[in-house]
Amino acid sequence: MLGSSGGRITAAHLAVGVLLALLTAGGVARAATFPYNQTFDGASAPGDWTVTGGTWEWGTPTSGPFADHTTGSGQLFGTVLAGDYTNDRDATLTAPGVLISTTAVLPALSFWMWMDSESVWDGGHLEFSVDGGPFNVVQSGELSVPYSYEFLDDLLDDGNAWEGTTFSTWTQVMMDLTPYAGQTVRFRFHFASDDSVTEPGWYIDDFEIYEPILATIAATDAVAGEPADNGLFTVTLTEVAPAGGLTVNFTVGGTATEGTDYATIGTTVIVLAGATSATIPVTVNSDTVFEGIETVVVTLSSGAGY
Repeated sequence: MLGSSGGRITAAHLAVGVLLALLTAGGVARAATFPYNQTFDGASAPGDWTVTGGTWEWGTPTSGPFADHTTGSGQLFGTVLAGDYTNDRDATLTAPGVLISTTAVLPALSFWMWMDSESVWDGGHLEFSVDGGPFNVVQSGELSVPYSYEFLDDLLDDGNAWEGTTFSTWTQVMMDLTPYAGQTVRFRFHFASDDSVTEPGWYIDDFEIYEPILATIAATDAVAGEPADNGLFTVTLTEVAPAGGLTVNFTVGGTATEGTDYATIGTTVIVLAGATSATIPVTVNSDTVFEGIETVVVTLSSGAGY
């Protein structure tokens, strides 16, 4: 609590962009145009995606997540659309190569996945190729969502994989492609199962190689205090927010107490469609107790669409 005798809140800030891991990327000779976006919601399976091993299917799921990620009523790719995958699978789903722009700021890969597999024994990982070279495993440290198991029954090269039910809600995975500007990258999803126990499997939707919107934050009124001297943070995007607006996530810290020293400010702010910024006000609560200088720290978190 701050007293009327001059205690003040200093609004600190931390500016961040999209939280991305570094990627060792890959490529292919025939390249799609950057940016590349595939929601799988066409009248048929996209012709530039290839399947080996006879497991991956395109369409509307009637098991697993029971709906796609994009709209809840569209299509996706899954190891099987109805029921469970079969035993002894070794199957890949391969995206087209994309030539990464040399002028893009923080080019990135993003996709959404859902998985329910036999823990430890069945699962999948992401592989990559550079300029038509051999495919290699994207390492766990290069992913915004690390693999959940390190040695998957020797079914997959390298062994690192997502498996089990940890990702049985739609989960976004991202990677930074900045080191691969000017190169053609190609990704494939590699799934394997052993000779017993099956589950719904692995589902992929909303695959995108693009230049993401970046969000930063600044304390545009960095000093607040009693009485009625409030602070202000401003969140700014590098592009206008899309239709429906863009919800930016954040966390709140500092030495001042939210809800006591200042009004609760929540954990999200919406940048309206067509706008590039939104504000987070810090409204000071007045009292008669002197506490000296305290801080409010707002830190942006990664989220869908930025």
